[in-house]
Amino acid sequence: MKHLGLLSIIYCFIILTSFGQDKILLDSAKDSDKIEQKYSVLKDSIAKYRQLIPAVSSIVINSGEIEIVFFSSLAYAGSFRNDLGNNDDLPFLQTYLQNGLQATYGIKSDRLNLGLDINTGLVDIDNNANNFPSSIFRKKEYPDISTGLTVTSIGPRMRWRPFLKNYNLVIQVSTWFPTYGKSDYSYLFGLEQVYANAQIFYNQPITKKLFLFSQIGMQYGINNKKSSNIYIFPFSLFLSYLATQKVIFFGFGNHVQIRSNESIFKNAGTTQLGLGTQYQHSKNYALNVYYAKEVGGKNYYSYDNISLSIRVLID
Repeated sequence: MKHLGLLSIIYCFIILTSFGQDKILLDSAKDSDKIEQKYSVLKDSIAKYRQLIPAVSSIVINSGEIEIVFFSSLAYAGSFRNDLGNNDDLPFLQTYLQNGLQATYGIKSDRLNLGLDINTGLVDIDNNANNFPSSIFRKKEYPDISTGLTVTSIGPRMRWRPFLKNYNLVIQVSTWFPTYGKSDYSYLFGLEQVYANAQIFYNQPITKKLFLFSQIGMQYGINNKKSSNIYIFPFSLFLSYLATQKVIFFGFGNHVQIRSNESIFKNAGTTQLGLGTQYQHSKNYALNVYYAKEVGGKNYYSYDNISLSIRVLID
């Protein structure tokens, strides 16, 4: 607990020292040129920074068990938080569909799991800002931009329960290797960086039916010939209520802080609040649905999220 508190203090320090720094720098002399330049950069950078998706599973499974998790998150934004935190409307709607398939296997110790992550994505830029995000699933013609569904990354993952008799604290690490290659719009997925990810989960029962769950993480985009290092610090806090033996209702807050040398996203951040529910059909099957609304930020898209995850346990 002491270590978790220290990590929380460090995380808060990063947030507090980040806001209020570095304004967006644009070189064009005319205001109209500046606006066009900013929109161009935004269009080219829609998905370079992975959306904040709280862990779909933080359970260390037993030896010999297999966990399969599928999640899908639809993020959409028609505005951008500027350096002052105000919302600027965009002349287009940007939508990002991120899917993931996680396979996890419990090894002998019952405290260590090994797994594999396969991530897919679809980026759509709709020049009609009034369209619904669901238009991402309909075939469009020029001038709309769509990457099509693409396998974006694949990589190993490890989930570990560090203390023998403590089931509340779990640590997870993973590495994602880019797989989207070079196509017409593949640059929208990023700059072919390898991402190293680390997360700490802590579940604290408050009463027999009320639980507090926290998630602190760090994502590190390793520099390459196309980009410098990127540091992403996500944090989530959930308050869950066990309504019945099978149904859980929860409210939550998400925050993600980004450190990047790319001027328009330098010291960026975004905050969301959301509601969701989980249906636990049995020990082996669970369904999780939630909606997150953007409520503040700086130098980042005003993304709202709709997410769904399905968990299957094979014992």
